[in-house]
Parts: sequence; C-alpha cells; structure tokens
Amino acid sequence: MSYPVAVGSIADVHPILTNNPRILNHAALNGVFSSKNAADALDNQALLDADQTVKSLESAHSERFHFDIPFKYLDMKLAALMPDLISNDVVQSSKTRLHAMRGAHAAHDFQEVATLAQLLTLIQDNHNTVIGRMDHLDDRLNGIDERLNGIDERLNGIDGRLNRINNRLEEHAAYVKNTRIINKNRSQPTIPPTPLVKIIGGDGHTLAQAICSQQALTPAIQQYQPRGTIGSCPPNFNPNIDSYSHLDILKLVVFYNDAFGIVQADPVHERKTKIRNSFAEYMV
Repeated sequence: MSYPVAVGSIADVHPILTNNPRILNHAALNGVFSSKNAADALDNQALLDADQTVKSLESAHSERFHFDIPFKYLDMKLAALMPDLISNDVVQSSKTRLHAMRGAHAAHDFQEVATLAQLLTLIQDNHNTVIGRMDHLDDRLNGIDERLNGIDERLNGIDGRLNRINNRLEEHAAYVKNTRIINKNRSQPTIPPTPLVKIIGGDGHTLAQAICSQQALTPAIQQYQPRGTIGSCPPNFNPNIDSYSHLDILKLVVFYNDAFGIVQADPVHERKTKIRNSFAEYMV
C-alpha cells in the first residue's frame, strides 16, 4: 500500500527553515525536511519520525515561555532557535502533516480505500436517495396541503352558516323588539312614537331613489350613509313625524332599507301617514 497523495515537508510550507544551519545543526529537527511522494510505499518509521518532529518542535517553541512539554522531550540546546524561527505556525504545520500521514496509514490498516469511480458512484447513489426522499416528502406535503385546503373550505362553509344563523338570530331579536315597540306606540297614540329598530340588512338607497319625486334630492340621498345595523335605531331620530320633509322621509327609507309601502306618486302627507302607521301597526 502506498500514500494516496504527496505529503510535503514542513520546510515546503515554511521556506525560512530550508537549509537553515540552525535547523541542520540539530538532528532532532531534521524531520522538517522529510516528505513523501504520491505512490511511495507506506513507511512506519517515517510516521514515528513525524511524531517525534512534532514533539521536538513543540520543545523548541515552548522552552522559553512555559514548560508544559514532558521533560523527556525537552532539548535545552533547542532554546536558541526560538521564538523567531520555530513559531507556533511551524508547530501547527507539523501537527497537520502528522495527521495527514496518520490518515494514510489508518486507511490502509482499518478500511478499504475506494477508487475515485467508486466514490463518485457512492456520491451519486446518495444523491439519488436524498432526491427520492425529498420527492416523497414533497408528495406528502402536497397531500397535506390538499387536505388543509379541504379543511379550509369546510371551515369557510361552516363560518358562512354561522354568519347566517347569527343574522337570523339578530333579525329574530329585532322582530321581538319591534313587537314590543309597536304595542307601546299603539297603546299610547297621543305620545310621539318610539322608532322601530332596523330588521333588514343593508341600506335602501335604491328604494329611496325609486320613490324620489324630486331629482334635486338625488345627491343628498346618495351622500346619506347611516350604515345602520340590524337592531339599531335611526341616528338623531325626530319623533315629530308631522314635521318631516320629503328628504327626511327618504333618509328613513335609506336607513331601514324599507319603503314602508310608499310609492313615487304619494304626496308628502301620505308618506308621513304610512310611516306613522308602520310604527304603530307594521309587522313583517
């Protein structure tokens, strides 16, 4: 078995060490010049030497500053070489080189080294597997999305039904309230009437326009926007119906969304009578 790639020397990375007499004069540091070419046979002694070189460089780098290197690896003769020559970068490079050599030896001793073609096949297989799983997940997410859309549609349907039920309840409550108001107005004919509450949703601009006999009032009708809700009374209601103008009557029609039986040919006094009767007799 051989080295799969070239393992350069430490001096290749740090040219300052190349042919440096301060290095050459210390056999313990000559390992900085060692290298291996791709396809060179694996060399156990070279691996041991690389390990020893790391320890020697650590010794040379560390003596002046701290003594955390085991005593058996210290060489007091190396102290003069550092820190200007044997820097921390040099020490780290030696460790990286040792790691590379150990990797090559470990690959031979404990695992089969795959060829490039095998590695590419493995990568492609893994890629296909991942893509397949992602496609499967995408299909499942699409299914979940469809189910959620179905649930959303059902919830919208339920929401619509609840709104209709709520509207009917509001209308029913308005009917009940109007029954009481009508009975009160009927039993007290000499007292100004209490207005009925609104029981028909929306505004009656179309109804008011249809019975309007004075075209000059059209802008005023369109500008009137009471936006009454079911169960509410007209804003600023005037109980003195006899004082109503043609426009006042049309505003009531807009608010209640109810023409009170009024037709376009009705004069104002007839319109007032129909409104007064509606407040005392009108039931839908």
